[in-house]
Amino acid sequence: EVVDNIDPDAFEAAWAGGNPATTHWVAISKSGGTTETLAQLSVVRERARLAGFTPRITLVTGASGALRELADTEELPVFDVPEQVGGRFSVFTSAATVPLALAGHDVKALLSGALTARDHGAQAAARLAAFLVAAEKNGRNVVTLWSYAERLETVGEWFRQLWAESLGKRDASGTPVGQSPIHCVGSTDQHSMQQLMVEGPPDKVVLVLAHAKSTGLRVPMDGLGAGAGHSMDAILDAMRRATTAGMVRAGCPAMTLRLDDATLESAGALLMTFMAATVIAGELLGVDPYGQPGVEAAKIATKELLTDPGGDLDQDIAALLGEGEGIRVP
Repeated sequence: EVVDNIDPDAFEAAWAGGNPATTHWVAISKSGGTTETLAQLSVVRERARLAGFTPRITLVTGASGALRELADTEELPVFDVPEQVGGRFSVFTSAATVPLALAGHDVKALLSGALTARDHGAQAAARLAAFLVAAEKNGRNVVTLWSYAERLETVGEWFRQLWAESLGKRDASGTPVGQSPIHCVGSTDQHSMQQLMVEGPPDKVVLVLAHAKSTGLRVPMDGLGAGAGHSMDAILDAMRRATTAGMVRAGCPAMTLRLDDATLESAGALLMTFMAATVIAGELLGVDPYGQPGVEAAKIATKELLTDPGGDLDQDIAALLGEGEGIRVP
């Protein structure tokens, strides 16, 4: 289970969902100072101490920082994250491969797919980047990724960070650029977001992520509705095609990305294609896709609020947000 949010409800659910004494905890932070990671790891260590057991902990971090110091002091297993690789581009480093391997997944397959895309997928990445950048320059400032498979949902969550954090910047002239990424899952979100795509503001471009499936699960011939006699795969694919066609007819540009399957090898190729397209798009837009100054500023401010509550920054932010003047839900 991945607990990547500081929300205490999610943490408590993860803690209660297994045996903490036999759970293998993996703390990941390239800087070694990520507030959320350090807070959660501190709780794990304190609860283990109070319960009288030694937690099984592996650290994944950079060359310095609190996690590196902890690894050295307590001789914990530690894996390196290359200093030159940003978090959103680290999916093929130990930041992702270590927890995948510990969970029993075939890391070699993931990396094999990435290498295939690196060596043979330049054209696909360039086409994808050119399509999205051209759409942005024509006023399409929202990119919506539709994943037509629930197991690909987390790919959409990662793409959202990749595209937003890499490209949401100012170019050399000071002009803000970048599209706002939205992630949808088909067919579920056809019953909500599709309406906005078709009749809402013409500011969107659509990527449709589809892969061939053949589960054999079929609706009985005397079943209910139009899907009677069809496989669920065929119904989902018909919905994908109809939904995409509806958006195109409404004037919304759309491109389909096809996977032959949903294996880790295909996932590796897809992730590499997205990363390459992001770098190319950064070049086309005239921004550096590797930095995230807007994010760093918020991280610094968070640490100051926690270390100096009631200080000048705390008061400035309270005034800026109009705290105490918002809407309180009864």
